[in-house]
Amino acid sequence: MDKVNTFTSTGIKFLRQALFDSDIIFFPKPLSLQVALTERCNLRCSFCSVVNRKRKYEWDINELISATTKFKKLGIKTVEITGGGEPTVYPDFEWYVEFCHDLGLEVGLITNGLLLHKISSDVLNRLRWLRISMNCLDYVNNIEIPKIRGTLGFSYVFGPDSSFKNLLLVKSLAIEHKAAYVRVVPNCLSTEEELKEQHKKLSDFVEQLGHPVFYQQKEYGKSKICRWCLYKPFLYCDELVYPCSSIAINPDADKAFESSYAICHWKDVEEKMYKADPDTLIDTSKCNRCVFQEQNDLIQSLVEPLILHPNFI
Repeated sequence: MDKVNTFTSTGIKFLRQALFDSDIIFFPKPLSLQVALTERCNLRCSFCSVVNRKRKYEWDINELISATTKFKKLGIKTVEITGGGEPTVYPDFEWYVEFCHDLGLEVGLITNGLLLHKISSDVLNRLRWLRISMNCLDYVNNIEIPKIRGTLGFSYVFGPDSSFKNLLLVKSLAIEHKAAYVRVVPNCLSTEEELKEQHKKLSDFVEQLGHPVFYQQKEYGKSKICRWCLYKPFLYCDELVYPCSSIAINPDADKAFESSYAICHWKDVEEKMYKADPDTLIDTSKCNRCVFQEQNDLIQSLVEPLILHPNFI
C-alpha cells in the first residue's frame, strides 16, 4: 500500500479486516481505541484544535485500567495514545504502556517528542509505532529522537508558525534517523478557501521533497450515519467516549471536547454503543467538519442492501 493508506486511517485497513471477519460489518465491535491521557501539555501550538480545553482533566490510572480492560473484552486489538494534551506528561505514562502491552494490545503513540528522552528504552520498545509531531521545531531549537524497535514516523502540520525551512529540516532528520515517513497535513483550523490554497502550495512542495515525505490532503464533509466511531472510538480523559478526535473542530465545539458530543461514559459503552441502533447512535447534523466521511461512506456501502446488478463489477 502507499504511505497514506499504510500510515494513516483511511478505512482500507478496516476493509481488509472485514474480508477475514465479515461479522464486524453487521455486528460492530471496537477494533482500535484512541486514548487521551491528559489535557496538560508542554507546548502551545498555534494550530492546536483543542486550545480552549479546560486543562483540568487527567485519567486516574485505576479508572483508565478498568476502561481499557472493558474495551479489550469488547474486542480492541490496539491502543493509540494521543492528545488532548501531551501524553508523555501523564505521570503514569510508562506504567500504562506496560499495562497495555501485558494485556496483549499493540500500542502506538502520537507525541510532540520533547520528553521522549525521559522515557525508558524498554517502554519505547513496547511501541508498535511512534509518530512524533515535528512542529515542536517551530518552538524549540532541537529534539532528541530515540531509536525504537517499532516504526518511527514524523508528522508536520503546516500552521501559522510553520515554515518550508523547518519542513526541510524535518526531512533531513527523517533521513538521519531512518524514519519511515513524514506526513505533512494542512492546518485543520483553516477555512475551506484556505485549505484549497494550502493543498496546492503544500502538495507541490512536498512532491519536490520526495521520499520519505508525503502530503495528506484534508477534506471536510458530513456523514449521514457515523459507524466509524464503533470501530475506532475516542476515550477522552474526562472519562467520556466520543465519536472521534475531530469533533473539536466543529464550530460549536469551540476548540475543545464539548461533552454534548460525547456518546456515553465508558462504563456504559457496551449498552449505549454496541447494543444500540448504529443508524441513530450519533446526531451527525452537528458534525459539519467530519474528516471521516469516506470511512463512513465505505462502511455504509457494505451494510446497505445489494445494489441493482451486483455482478457487473
